[in-house]
Amino acid sequence: MHTTYETYTDKNQQEIPVLGLFSLWFGAGLVGITAVANIITFQSGGMSGATAVAETFRVILFALILASIGYLIWQVGSGSLFVAAMPLIINLFTLIIIQFVPFAAVWEEINFQVNSNRLNKVVDMVETGQLQPNPDGSLALPFSYRALSAGGDIQVEHNNGATSIFFISSQQSQHDIEGFIYRSDGRLPHDEFGGNWTYVAAKRPFWFYCARH
Repeated sequence: MHTTYETYTDKNQQEIPVLGLFSLWFGAGLVGITAVANIITFQSGGMSGATAVAETFRVILFALILASIGYLIWQVGSGSLFVAAMPLIINLFTLIIIQFVPFAAVWEEINFQVNSNRLNKVVDMVETGQLQPNPDGSLALPFSYRALSAGGDIQVEHNNGATSIFFISSQQSQHDIEGFIYRSDGRLPHDEFGGNWTYVAAKRPFWFYCARH
C-alpha cells in the first residue's frame, strides 16, 4: 500500500528580490550620506568630502533605477507585479527623499529646539548686563555656550530701546551670513547687523532666522 502526499505551493508567495533588498539598504545609506553632506555644506558654506560621496551614490542610484525598470519588464507575467515592482518603488522613493527633503532646514530646526533653553539663557545674561558686548557689538560667549554661535561670538545691538542679538549659524563673509536673531520688541529684523537680509523667517515669538547671500 502506497501513501500519496500532495504538496501545495502558493505561486503568489514570492520572496523579496535581491535587487529590492540591495536597493533598500543602499537607499538608507544614500539618505544618511545626503543628510550629512547637506548639513556640512550648510554649516561650512562649501563643498565637503561627504558631498562628493553623495554625488557618486546618486549616479549609482540612477543605475539602480534603470536596472529596476529592466527587472520589472523581465518579471511581468511571471509572478506578483508588486514584488516585481518593489525595487523600482524603493529606488524612486529614495530619489524623492534626497531631492525634496530639506535636511539642512530640518537640522537647523532641531538644533534650535534642542538649544532653545540655552539660547534664552544667553539672552537673559545680555539683557541683565551679566554679559557685556565690546564697543563693536561683538561678545565672546562663556565656554559652555560657545557652540551656540559660529566662532563662539555673538553680535549685540541696541536700537530705539530694543535689544537685538545675533547667533551665527554660518558665515563666509559679512555679505554671506545666516543665523538666529533675537529681538526684544518682537519686530521683524530689517537693518540689524548690516541688514539687506535675503531671507527672514519667524521661528518663535522674538526669534527669527535670517540669511544674507
